[in-house]
Amino acid sequence: MDDFDENTIEVLNLSQEIVELIESNIQKFTPEESDDIVTTNETIQFFLEQDDIDRALAESISLKEYLLKITSEI
Repeated sequence: MDDFDENTIEVLNLSQEIVELIESNIQKFTPEESDDIVTTNETIQFFLEQDDIDRALAESISLKEYLLKITSEI
């Protein structure tokens, strides 16, 4: 993983935002929402391990959007 790659930096920034959204709402998630979050996070991790930053970025964006959607409904 190239630490200076624009997409890598974006994944890291999104990761921080995702962690903050999860931390501030974790007790409010349904079991199904929690499972979806964990699964998507595992997918992001897999793509990072495979050095597929573009796919990790796409999954990170998707997870952030999902979290924003479910937290606005809480």
